[in-house]
Amino acid sequence: MQFANYFKPVYIFHLILFLSFSISVNNLIFLSYINLAFYIIAHITIIYLSFYFFNFLLFFIFFLYGVFFDIILLNNIGPHLLVFISFLLLVYFLKTKLISLNQKNILYLVIILTFMMLILEMILAEIILNYNFGKNQFFKITITNAIIILPIIFIFNKIDKK
Repeated sequence: MQFANYFKPVYIFHLILFLSFSISVNNLIFLSYINLAFYIIAHITIIYLSFYFFNFLLFFIFFLYGVFFDIILLNNIGPHLLVFISFLLLVYFLKTKLISLNQKNILYLVIILTFMMLILEMILAEIILNYNFGKNQFFKITITNAIIILPIIFIFNKIDKK
C-alpha cells in the first residue's frame, strides 16, 4: 500500500506546513538551528502551495498561520500576517504570468521570493514592532535558507509528481 494513494499532494504539503510551523515555534534553546530550518521550510511550503495549489481557502489558512507566527514568535500581530497575505495577493494577480514560466524560472522565483519574504518580515518587525534583528540573526537565516532550499524544493517536486 502506497501512502500517496491515500493523500493528494496538497494534503501532504498542508501537513508539512503544519509540522514545520509546530516545530519552528518551539523555543528550546538547544534546538535553535532546527527551529530555524523548519521556520524556513514553512516559508518555502507557503510559497510552493500558493504557486502550485492556489485556492481562495489559502487566504484563510495563511491568515491563521500569519497570526499564530506573529503571536507566538513576536507577541504581537503584524509582519508575518502582512507578508503572507500580500504575497498571496501578488500571486493571485500575477497568476497568468506565472503559468507561462518554465520550471527552472519558477525555481529561481521561489528562491528569490523566500529570501525576500524573510527579509521583508525582518524589516516589518523592526518598523512596526521595533523588534531589532542583529546582523548575526540575518546571516543565520540567510545561510540556513541557502543550505536547505534546494533539497526541500527537490523533495517537494518528488511529492508533487506522485
